[in-house]
Order: sequence, then C-alpha cells, then structure tokens
Amino acid sequence: MNSSVIRFDSSQLNLLSSAYILLDSKYRILALGSDLQSLFSNKKSVHFSDYFSINEPTAVHPNISETNLPFPLQEELTLLTNTDSQTVVKGKFIKTNQQYLFLGNIVTTKSIVPFATPDNAFTIVSKRLENVIQHIQSGILVEDEFRKIVLTNQLFCDLFSIQALPEQLKGFDCSQSAETNKIFFKYPEGFVSRINEILQKKRICC
Repeated sequence: MNSSVIRFDSSQLNLLSSAYILLDSKYRILALGSDLQSLFSNKKSVHFSDYFSINEPTAVHPNISETNLPFPLQEELTLLTNTDSQTVVKGKFIKTNQQYLFLGNIVTTKSIVPFATPDNAFTIVSKRLENVIQHIQSGILVEDEFRKIVLTNQLFCDLFSIQALPEQLKGFDCSQSAETNKIFFKYPEGFVSRINEILQKKRICC
C-alpha cells in the first residue's frame, strides 16, 4: 500500500469543518460536510459547478483563467450554492494526491426564489431545466436546430469517454456525431436514420 495516499474520513473532516467539500480528480463531489448535506438531495458523483458557483475571486482571476482548475488553490474563496435558498460559504481548496478538499464555513443563507416576469420567465425555466438534466441518472444531449450542443450532462460525457466538461461542449457542432458514434448502439443504422427523421419532420413523435 502506498503510505503517501491520504484517505479522508467524514467524521474526521466534520471535526475540521462542517462545511467541507471533497472532490475527485474530475471535480465531482465525493462527500459534503454535515452543514451542506441538507441542501442537496444527491450528494455524490455530481460536478462541483452543478452545486456551487465562485463569487470571489471572479473567473478572470489569473489563478483560475490560466489553469484548467475551476477554482484556485490555497486562496480564500467565497462560494454560492446553486439552490433556491442561496448559501454563502467561505474557505480554501487544497489538493492531496488526486483529490481536492475545501474547508470552509457557512456565512449566511438567504432565499433567492425569483419572481417570474415576462422578461425573466424563460431564463428561470431554462435554469431549472438545466439543473434537472445535470442531475438526472441518464446521459442527456440537447441540440438546437443547427445541430449545435445546447446542453449535456456529466453522465453523457462519461458514457462516451469525453474528457471535456459539459459546459465546455456548448456550441459544439454535432452534425457528424451520429455517424461517428453509431458503433456504440445496438442498431447503428437505425440510430442514424431516426435522428435524420426527427430533423426532417422537426418533431420526435411519429
């Protein structure tokens, strides 16, 4: 056994911080502190960005923009939870082997359920739909009429061994993807012809 590998125990971590976040090498949540667990129904195998947004520093911060990390290490961060009752968490990320550990404290919680107006109703519905797709236990890919990716989830990326993050695939051209990936399906030609039929009729039902 490699003695340098650190194994984290949830009870030990809660003693350090009841608002900890433990991520794997792909930034997926392995465990949450006791103060954060009640905020989310599905606590594991979800990408960090599905549950949390970085409020400070901003995405243009050099420690974020010049690396592939979705957050800087060893630097004070302010995180916002992507929930109706928005929770503000402050702390720092550290890296140990192939895992990332955030140790922090909850600062405040406030309700941010927006009032739907004609101007923002579409945005509200879109964000709720995106949240559902990100947490559904199936691989999902949503394209627009021009065969560009509008939305996908981490499970879809895992199924097809796609190394990019779901948000990095937005706008990607999928016009040739059906032909390229048909070998993964039981009826390859039927898969391609069904997609062509949907595109031609502009509806999914027969």
